[in-house]
Amino acid sequence: MKLPPIYTEVLVCYDIQSDKKRKKMAEALKDIGLIHIQHSVFWGYTTLANRKSIINLFKTLLDAATDKAFLLPGKARACILSENGFGYTKELLPEYSDYGTL
Repeated sequence: MKLPPIYTEVLVCYDIQSDKKRKKMAEALKDIGLIHIQHSVFWGYTTLANRKSIINLFKTLLDAATDKAFLLPGKARACILSENGFGYTKELLPEYSDYGTL
């Protein structure tokens, strides 16, 4: 299914010193619907509002002296599934699917 214009594919990576903050970041990213693909890397599709929430989480949760994080919008899935990636499958990085509303 074609990705609706309100969604963007994103890759979120972080290096957070505090276990408590790292767990809180991971849980927040899972709640947004991103998929945990490596220890400190999440991937998925999100809206502009959720991207702003992630950036706000960086600013409020992380310590600039010890932590690092970034959100990279773009087409990471195709790159990861090409010869540039290793060990990833289409099942791990699914295409966008509109589940509809109830």
